[in-house]
Amino acid sequence: MKKITNSILWCLLMVIMTQCKQNISLADAEDLNGYWQIEKVEFTDGTVKEFRANPTVDYIFIEGDQGIRKKVRPQFDGTFTTSDSQENITITKEGESLVLIYETDMDRWKENLLALEAEEFRIQNEEGVIYTYKKFEPININN
Repeated sequence: MKKITNSILWCLLMVIMTQCKQNISLADAEDLNGYWQIEKVEFTDGTVKEFRANPTVDYIFIEGDQGIRKKVRPQFDGTFTTSDSQENITITKEGESLVLIYETDMDRWKENLLALEAEEFRIQNEEGVIYTYKKFEPININN
């Protein structure tokens, strides 16, 4: 009886785990377009750092398998200030994962896209650190 119960629990756990995994296609990557703010960082040692307010926001623009990411500063009138620097993005599929490859004049690195929804996405860097972003809603004090 114990063997049957363990087998049932194991199967149930496997079904739950496969249902939780999101299959993100290359076409879905354009859903990253827009302004995003970091919500939390989950480190490999289990610690979590949450961000309540951010002085900068990430602007992402993807078209096909290419794009850019820029840091921008929201202003109180609903606009943004930015510098000329940006990261070029190439998106590839590696196995079941969608991988974002960032490149600047000085560096190149990869991140795996773990989840992508309308208001949130999660990404994991090469060191195993997971970043959760949420859609940025600009503050406009002129309204």
